[in-house]
Amino acid sequence: MIRGSERRTRGDEGVAMLLVMGVASIITVLTMTVATMSLNNIKNTTRDKQAGSAFATSEAGVAEVVEGIRSARLPLSRFTCLEPTDPSLPLPPSCLGTTMSWTSAVAPMEVPVDGGAAPCLPSQTCYKVWVGTLRAYDPENGVTSGLYRVHSKGVFGNGPAASTVVVDLDVRPEPFPIGVFGEKVSGNGGTALYNESLFTRSCVSPRNDGSGNGTRFQGIDAFWDQPASAHSTTMVTTTSGCGSNGDVHKTSNCPEKAAVNNDQAAGGGPVAPGSGCYRTRVRKNGAPYPDALPTEGCTPRADGLCDSTSFTIKDLQRYGYRPRGLSDDQYEALASRARITGTYNVSAASLLSKLQTALNSGFIQPVVYIDCDEAPTLCPSDTYDLGISNIPTAFQQAPDPVGSYTRCASGPQPVVTFVLARGNLVFQGGTSDWFDAALFVPDGQWRGNGGYNVLGTLFANDLSLGGNETFQLDSCFIRDLPSALLHIEAKKFAQDDARDLN
Repeated sequence: MIRGSERRTRGDEGVAMLLVMGVASIITVLTMTVATMSLNNIKNTTRDKQAGSAFATSEAGVAEVVEGIRSARLPLSRFTCLEPTDPSLPLPPSCLGTTMSWTSAVAPMEVPVDGGAAPCLPSQTCYKVWVGTLRAYDPENGVTSGLYRVHSKGVFGNGPAASTVVVDLDVRPEPFPIGVFGEKVSGNGGTALYNESLFTRSCVSPRNDGSGNGTRFQGIDAFWDQPASAHSTTMVTTTSGCGSNGDVHKTSNCPEKAAVNNDQAAGGGPVAPGSGCYRTRVRKNGAPYPDALPTEGCTPRADGLCDSTSFTIKDLQRYGYRPRGLSDDQYEALASRARITGTYNVSAASLLSKLQTALNSGFIQPVVYIDCDEAPTLCPSDTYDLGISNIPTAFQQAPDPVGSYTRCASGPQPVVTFVLARGNLVFQGGTSDWFDAALFVPDGQWRGNGGYNVLGTLFANDLSLGGNETFQLDSCFIRDLPSALLHIEAKKFAQDDARDLN
């Protein structure tokens, strides 16, 4: 006979068994759910990492273009794809080349991030980049800033993660008076400026008036598209010495003498139709020269400027003037570039080999930076002595006639950006040798010895002009302005999700 308590115990055991089985089933389901969620989270994390890597890789493609411009490996003249500003319009043939290049939307440049050779292999993470030109940098035709659209697609392991970014780059020269500039100008002998202008805050004396001695000018300024001429916030005089009697603007705002009619100075002023100084040139952008900011007695034109031979500090600032030429940050950036190429604080005796090494390594537009405070042994009496014999022959090309691109037909010209900080620079040239350079002596004196020739631009605190020196600009120098002096600014950034899976 089974007692009631025994029946209840056995019944409880059955219920307990069912509860255990139920709990075990729930735990199993929960475990599987947790495992599935963990696996999915791992997959999502992996996909997020891949997507982040693809996005970072696409940004690296943009950085590659920016550095290519700064180093002259990708000169602006290479960007021949004329992309429509309206993205709904079809791309022209100039953007549809079938050979891999920086300007083909069909066959963009492919760069593996691990440093392998292009094209990218299916297993590689890489970026694929092409550049369209929205507005070409063309100073000779009045366009002094370019706008370039960079399309960069980053691919993680050739898929499935991909990200495309589109960035517009505004590229223009750093602001400084492109030409020959001196806070002070002295020792003027038989200096000649061809296709570029002289800017100064001091007196220009003597200025050649068509005969005799003094600085003379010839041709059209290749960068500013106006007659090569003198611009002084003080005075331009045809006499030796800066007495008021020699001021070309003493008796009239217009000297009415062809050799000096294009000059501007503090004593100038409004000029009217019929004057020999009135609109002596109409620039390719449509603006007449000479022009200046409004002064007493002038009627501003539609562009807010006056037909005037006046020249004030504010007019000088229109040409990009600021003390020392460039900012401290820009000088530090130039110093950093010189450190990369081993041309920072080097003696003149070793400069030839250092520049040749940089050139052989692909740095066709290197920076030389000498700081006399940091390296006083290089600057006896605070002066660095540089000779044409210290410069490789690649940087000694003679200029072409304006409008000719013979010298740079195969690519950008080799040119040196030379900075002499906190000291003086003496250059010993030769009678027929050229030095292709952008020169900055922001704290001291530039002094040339011999009949030297400079193809390029010069900014000096104290400009000593003596002898029979020549300064000149040409179309190649202007088109391929030293890359280290270009200002690059991102104007627009967008992710092009529609292209991510293409």
